[in-house]
Formats: sequence, structure tokens, C-alpha cells
Amino acid sequence: GATVAAACASDAGNGQDWDWRRTPQGNLVSPVRNYEGLPGKDCSAAGWVFAATAMIADRIAIMQPDQPKVQLSNQVILNCAEGDGCSDHTSIGHALELIKSIGGVPDRTCMGWRGQKETCSDDTMCLNCLPGKCEPRPVYLRFNITDFAQVSIEDSTLRQEIRENGPIACELSDRSYATLVGFSGDSFVGKFERGTFFGHGGFRDVAIDELKECWWASPTAPWRFQRTTATGRLSTIFFFGP
Repeated sequence: GATVAAACASDAGNGQDWDWRRTPQGNLVSPVRNYEGLPGKDCSAAGWVFAATAMIADRIAIMQPDQPKVQLSNQVILNCAEGDGCSDHTSIGHALELIKSIGGVPDRTCMGWRGQKETCSDDTMCLNCLPGKCEPRPVYLRFNITDFAQVSIEDSTLRQEIRENGPIACELSDRSYATLVGFSGDSFVGKFERGTFFGHGGFRDVAIDELKECWWASPTAPWRFQRTTATGRLSTIFFFGP
């Protein structure tokens, strides 16, 4: 919430500048990833998935700064989303709606990025693979959100949301996607999940005129899920977190 974010980032900004990579608790922004980098795969429009999960991961880090950072499974969202997802430019809001509707997604250690749409089922939410065999895990953590909504593309509104609650996920007018993790001068600091060789370590300045739509979400504490052997369905065991 805003109180936790404000406490974490009391020194993250100075005057008109703000950056969630520079707080008293250290860098609270998740590492840059690259959704385009798998050989033989063409999933060049999947930035909508990565922007959504990066924003949630960053807000989880702000919520519990003394815990290890998490990276949510982008592959689970791609698998379960309507449409192709790899070649269709999709709204970030669709990813957030999906996360909430299925009760959250696991982290990337359950299902890594494969760069192509695959099957969506209880059995493919969290797999552990050994040579010659992959088995669904019966118990694993899932990360959910309680609310989400668009942010008005107004300078003061965007800055207030980022400063008080954390990074936001945005689609740009050129159909690329970014997580805005701060602002400096007249520009916002955008993280692009296109590798650390992109821009300045995966980041570049973003002007407000480049923004098409932006979204926020409120994450919950991670919680433990159990796959029951009798029905194959999933059920809650207990909340897990600080």
C-alpha cells in the first residue's frame, strides 16, 4: 500500500526525481529480462505479459523489501491467455485480469519462459523436469492481485502513482511495453524487457507523449497452493508471507 511504499522510498527521490532502484532498502526493481532472445522462437509481441509481471514483482518487493525478489511466470500467462499472445499486441489489462481470475500465477522457477504458447492446465502451472520426465508439483507459491486499473495519462497522476505505490506497466504508442520505475526531469524511467544491452542496461527515458495506456495493480502476499491428488484441482492451504 501507499504507507509501505512511502516508508520504503523516503529517500528514493530528491525534489522532482524518483527512482525505485535507489531506496534505503536498495534496488527494489526486478532484473531486466529478454522475451525476444530465445533462438528459433518468434514471440516479439509478448511485452504486454512481461510489463504486467514486472510491475507486480516490483510492488511485491516494495511490500516486503527484506525478502528475496521474485519473478512471476510469464509463460503461464501466455499459455492461459486468449489468442496467440506472441504475435498479437494485447492489453496489459488482459494479463492482470487473467492473473486475478485464476487466483494468481507461480514464479518463473515453476514455469520458465519458452517463447511460444503451450497448454494451459493445472498440470502445467508448475513443473519440475528431470531427464526424460516432467512432473507437476503438488505444492507451490502463487502470486495474486486484489485490484487493478488504468492510470490516466496525466503527468502529475502518473508521478503520484509511481511515487506513492510503485512502478506501473505501460504500453507505448509504438506498440512496445515498459515498466515505469521512476521519473527524472521531464521524463519517466522505463524498463524494457529486451535485454540489458537495450538502452542503458535495459532502461531508457520515456516521454509522456509516448505513452498509450498505463496500469497499476495491488499484489497480495504470496500464498501456498496445493494440488489435491483425488481430483487434480487446486486449493488454498494458507497464506505465506511477512
